[in-house]
Amino acid sequence: MANENHLQQLKQGVEHWNAWRKLHSEIRPDLSRANLSQANLSRVDFSRANLVNTDLSQANLSNADLSDTNIGFADLNGANLSNADLNNADLSAIDLSNADLSGANLSNADLSGANLSNADLSGACLFGATLSRANLSNANLYYADLSEVKCSNDSNTLANN
Repeated sequence: MANENHLQQLKQGVEHWNAWRKLHSEIRPDLSRANLSQANLSRVDFSRANLVNTDLSQANLSNADLSDTNIGFADLNGANLSNADLNNADLSAIDLSNADLSGANLSNADLSGANLSNADLSGACLFGATLSRANLSNANLYYADLSEVKCSNDSNTLANN
């Protein structure tokens, strides 16, 4: 369950949140299970945060820092993650269907079992990402960096799309 203090800090706006994060860099924010659907979180610093089971559907997370974040089992259906930093993020079993991940940094991210159907990954960096059991049907991978991607031979992975 989300830490109420952390949720209150975020409700004061992204600028306030980012300043609070700089002052309290030792804190690993817990926003697990929070409902942040349709929120404007552009440029938010969620690095190292716990966002497990968080509803971020239709949220604007463009240019956000989500590096080293645990976002497993979250709902990001239709979210805007363009140019977001998701380096080393745990995105296992996450719903990213219809999401905009264009230009996003997904280097070394764990996307095992993620639903990326109809997602826009154009120009995204997936260097070293794990895509085992990920659903990439109808995903736009135009100009995506797929160097050293790890995936299995399951029917829904990159290897067969």
